Amino acid sequence: MNDALGPIEAPVARAVVSRPMLRLLTSMGDRTAIPFSIVFSDGSEFRHGDAPPAFTLRFRTRRAERRLAAFGHVALLEAYFEQELDVDGEFALALRAAFDAKLDYDANPLTAVCNRWHEMRFSNRTIRQAKANASYHYDLGHPFFQPWLDRVGMMYTCAYWREGTRTLEEAQTNKMDHVCRKVELKAGDSFVDVGCGFGGLLVHAWERYGALGTGINTATRQVAELRSDLERRNLADKIKLVPLGRYADPSEIAATVAFLASSEADFITGQVIVADGGVTIV
Repeated sequence: MNDALGPIEAPVARAVVSRPMLRLLTSMGDRTAIPFSIVFSDGSEFRHGDAPPAFTLRFRTRRAERRLAAFGHVALLEAYFEQELDVDGEFALALRAAFDAKLDYDANPLTAVCNRWHEMRFSNRTIRQAKANASYHYDLGHPFFQPWLDRVGMMYTCAYWREGTRTLEEAQTNKMDHVCRKVELKAGDSFVDVGCGFGGLLVHAWERYGALGTGINTATRQVAELRSDLERRNLADKIKLVPLGRYADPSEIAATVAFLASSEADFITGQVIVADGGVTIV
């Protein structure tokens, strides 16, 4: 009997675990030393390793199990998002085991077909679709983002964990200081932040450097929440907001420096007027 099955009796394993599923789980077990178990929706269990499992994946539905066999690791993520899979124990070790197993390296033809269809249907090929995509992902408001983003600027771009950094808030402040110093931002400079999110960089640049920012955002709910926040902080006259797609007056987005989020750069090209000698960062 394959060691990856651990304490499961072979007849039970054959009856419950399909061949594609068994190949996937055995492959995962062969590539990681981390002990784990998987409990299926009918209560049967697959176990890797002799030690107590560091984590346990618990399937709540047969649908999630079938999708794992068909679509590979992507189905694990989808099942977790859809609350059809629970993770007990050390979540970080579950991620480590997945990285050890290189599950994302294994090409899956069904996933490839789905990805191609999704790209054809939902790509940012038009401004209308780009705005719809942005709204779907980002118009979720403070109640969704606040529990897991930093308390400085609620930023969802990468932080800068330089030596000695201890908190996410410090790391995000490091990041904002780094980019501001890199472009030599100073008092009186004007800049545009394309894809400004909840305005963390806009506020930081004003409070720390005296620079006047204009934020451009495709997510209307974020724009509304940021505008209310700026009014509450008496910064509405220092920081401007322009919803993406409304460029009646090009002078309102003239700048010395332009920060462009890569996902929105294609649709802003030619709309931001950067002064001679100015800088654009994507």
